[in-house]
Amino acid sequence: MPKYARFALVASFVGLWIDSFLSHSVQAVLGFALIFTFGILHGANDLQLIRHTGPSFPTRDRGRMWVYYVAFVGATAVLFYLMPRVALVLFIMSSGYHFGEQHVSAHLGRAVGKGIRTVFFTLYGLLVLFLVFYFHKEEVQQIVLGITHDLVPLVFFGWGLALVGSGVALMGIALGMRDAVFRSVWVRELFYLGVFAILFKVSGLIWGFALYFILWHSIPSLRDQLRFLYGRTGVGEWKQYLKQALPYWGMALAGLLTSYLLLQDQLVFEPLFFSFLAAITFPHVWVILRMSEGRGPESLSP
Repeated sequence: MPKYARFALVASFVGLWIDSFLSHSVQAVLGFALIFTFGILHGANDLQLIRHTGPSFPTRDRGRMWVYYVAFVGATAVLFYLMPRVALVLFIMSSGYHFGEQHVSAHLGRAVGKGIRTVFFTLYGLLVLFLVFYFHKEEVQQIVLGITHDLVPLVFFGWGLALVGSGVALMGIALGMRDAVFRSVWVRELFYLGVFAILFKVSGLIWGFALYFILWHSIPSLRDQLRFLYGRTGVGEWKQYLKQALPYWGMALAGLLTSYLLLQDQLVFEPLFFSFLAAITFPHVWVILRMSEGRGPESLSP
């Protein structure tokens, strides 16, 4: 088991231990605090990543690139307002792909075709999400109701978990038969999924999701970004990353706060929060995809 994975595993169970001492409201506050810091921070340097995924951008084009990026985020927010059902489905699918890519991309050799990789990444990430949905189905039902005004039947979450779980199992067996690199780590990935299931079942919705999102996604993604930008993950590189990301991180938080103050009479906080998260997720998924395509799987952290 990689060194960081051992740390994340221990930290996850420490988080479960802390969970037993906290009320659900305190868990939610701490969970949102983690997501607002490390969670949003891991996507706050996207413009810097874009500049490193292709030819250098002239200085005069950086402002234009910032406008395009903000417009992309704004268009996503508008989509959630005009077509919330479509936007929510796209958010879940893209988040599934993004989570799966972070977990599995280092273990699939280039012999596996791009289409198959995309499907497997998406199914793996959707399995993680449906574990969250299934163990907190009543709360998730209310969040979906707040976003789309549709009451999703609770049975949907069980059937969804069974469907994507079957897809992951079947594709995992098939990929293990044809890819020696993947076969050597597949049992470990199944173990991680078991850890996630325990994490989501025992914890409250926001606290459990925050532990997963920070420990198993955001920090590993930050480490990958540091390697991509600077070639290493030392203290100096972390400081440089924070310096570059801080203005964008601050603007993201200001945007969420402004939206909440303007819409607090119409929306509850959790639907607004997840809609906001979706708005900044779509461009981030594209940026990380560009970053991943620019390097081999051996350079990705497991």
